[in-house]
Amino acid sequence: MQTIIKMKKPATIKKTTPAAPAAKTEVKKATVDVASSKTEKVKPKAAKKTATKESSIDKACQLALDTLRELNLDEGLQSEMQWCLGSYQNDLNPSGLYLMAKRAHATFTAELANKTKGITTKLITDLEKAIGKN
Repeated sequence: MQTIIKMKKPATIKKTTPAAPAAKTEVKKATVDVASSKTEKVKPKAAKKTATKESSIDKACQLALDTLRELNLDEGLQSEMQWCLGSYQNDLNPSGLYLMAKRAHATFTAELANKTKGITTKLITDLEKAIGKN
């Protein structure tokens, strides 16, 4: 006597593809009017470009470094400031720039008292603004 065993077919797996991301070029806004239906096109607003405090300290330190090099002042500070600027470009951590800006501020105020040519009060006030002194 033979026994017939019925086997189930293996389940098939359906492959699905991910949906394509939506284009971000323009957004359509639907408004309903009592008399008729209209569709308005609303363009997304561009992001505002504002100078952040970190970029101002970066610019102030770069200006201070250029001035230190022009006047050949404090070569140790020059090399440390150059290193901190490179470090800031890699990790965007401005803590070293604030320390170097304070040291440059002290150097420039001492040189301004000696009336060194090339040190201006504008340079010192720009450093003070970047550091946060008032």
